[in-house]
Amino acid sequence: MQQATDLPQLAGLYGAALRQHLPNSPCIIGGVGLGTMVAYELSNQLQQLGHQTKLLIAFESFPISQARLALPAFDENLCKYGVRSTSS
Repeated sequence: MQQATDLPQLAGLYGAALRQHLPNSPCIIGGVGLGTMVAYELSNQLQQLGHQTKLLIAFESFPISQARLALPAFDENLCKYGVRSTSS
């Protein structure tokens, strides 16, 4: 089994498994805690490959300021999901 060394790699592993089982379906993706960051990155990667994310759900997520530390491109992509950041 392949292991991930960072969050984008982890999302990529989930994405490969998801595409194998649901190659043409729009996805509803969700996560809890740190899993919300994985779900966000997974959604971005799937969209870059031409797959649709029907809904992205985040439960008990991190403040946006902490999300920026985990994913530097987080702010650039927030508008895709209608999220507006007021934190710094």
